[in-house]
Amino acid sequence: MRLRLLQAAGALKRQREVPPTPRRILVIRPDHLGDLILAAPAVAALRDAFPSAGLTAWIGPWGEPAWRHHAALDAIEVCPFPGFTRAGKPNPLSPYIRARREARSLAGRFDVALNLRFDFWWGAMVARWAGIPVVGYDLPECRPFLSLAVPYEAGRHETDQSLRLVEALAGGPVAPSEKWPLFPEVEPDQGLPSGAIAIHPGAGAEVKLWDEAGWVQVAGELSRDGPIVFTAGTKQELASVERIRAAMPAPAEIGTDLSLPQLAAFYRRCRLVLGPDNGPLHLARYVGTPTVTLFGPTDPRLFGPRPPGSADHEVVRLPWRCIPCGRLDYKPAELSYHLCVRLIEPEQVIEAARRVLA
Repeated sequence: MRLRLLQAAGALKRQREVPPTPRRILVIRPDHLGDLILAAPAVAALRDAFPSAGLTAWIGPWGEPAWRHHAALDAIEVCPFPGFTRAGKPNPLSPYIRARREARSLAGRFDVALNLRFDFWWGAMVARWAGIPVVGYDLPECRPFLSLAVPYEAGRHETDQSLRLVEALAGGPVAPSEKWPLFPEVEPDQGLPSGAIAIHPGAGAEVKLWDEAGWVQVAGELSRDGPIVFTAGTKQELASVERIRAAMPAPAEIGTDLSLPQLAAFYRRCRLVLGPDNGPLHLARYVGTPTVTLFGPTDPRLFGPRPPGSADHEVVRLPWRCIPCGRLDYKPAELSYHLCVRLIEPEQVIEAARRVLA
């Protein structure tokens, strides 16, 4: 039923062809920190492919800090995208009411839109209603709104998927460019030590979290190899870190209130960064720091180290057939049945860390 409604919505506006040399490009990515870091190389490649075009990112206010300093972008516009606010929607019609309002705001301002999230039909619909040709993935719910549909390859890393969209728009191969850094060079501040082993135990979805007692054991063991520094962004993460530190036999520091450029600068000076699949771990890999990442519901083929198999990065997960399920929206009452991260043994994480440190 919804697919038929989306097909009807796509027919409301005449489809326009993608121009060969667009001058004004809208880059759509509604996600949070980790996904925006994974998509950052595609934005750099887009800038190289269209050096004289104006590049505007259309992202959520929660993601704006991640791309605020991206050297390849000319502008950022924010939208509280339905389904990404991590809050319930007021009524079933509200996403469509907002879609009409956003379409009026975008109309006449862009030559093409690049929809970087594979299933984000809402963003593709808004751009189509605004009269903007849309380049996106050839999936049923997005297809009614696309002027150029690119095959989506299941199991392919998200960064590579985004680069393929840029290639489709550019009409040829592209490569990430280091000329357009995501963050400026800054000092990490707070007097945090160089050569530290950093741990970021928080994550945006509770099903990704590991047991705090596990972090106590891992941090205590790895404190023999260097100073331990925990990083935390939210009040909830800070409270968790404080409980972990209080239970540790060895001292550990905390890095809080760091801007993303400062966090990137600190991670760049670390020997190792550990945590569940979260934005800070993506950031650590982006700046070239070795990592150990605990995976459960999410797929390391899509969101893990790229390319896989590097000696600088370890993935720890359980050998369960249901992994990865791809679900992050389990209700609190359901979490006790989904322990794919929590039942990872501390010894597994310590051994992975030792391999990377060696």
